[in-house]
Amino acid sequence: MKTNKFISLAIATAVLAIFAASCGVLGGNGEVKYITSLKGYDRTIDNDKKFVMIEFMTPSSTPCKMIAPNISVITDEMKDKLVVATVNMDDPYVAEEKLAKRCRVEETPCMILYQNGLEVGRNVGYMTKEELRVWLGKYIK
Repeated sequence: MKTNKFISLAIATAVLAIFAASCGVLGGNGEVKYITSLKGYDRTIDNDKKFVMIEFMTPSSTPCKMIAPNISVITDEMKDKLVVATVNMDDPYVAEEKLAKRCRVEETPCMILYQNGLEVGRNVGYMTKEELRVWLGKYIK
């Protein structure tokens, strides 16, 4: 009986993940979202209530590994004013080439800040938590 409940829960979780992926965005509510399509990207940056920071990253990059915990802390601190989303440039299932070209991303980590769908700021490279706060603070009051 427990095995059947476990299998049912696993299937329900998998179906939910597939549905979320088909929408192009995974995550939310103070979490870092994961963008998996151009449609998801457009839907994420078109936010009229909060700023949106998109992080273009590669998991094998040392600076990307180092900045990830800082972004996580900032996401939690600023969840009322900021939506954070990530594009994994190494994920073969992500439309990363089109996104990177469209956003003019040549290096990672690259953080692009949007307000009402328009780019208002950009930073390339590693930042400490404090540097990230200062950079975002120039735009988000």
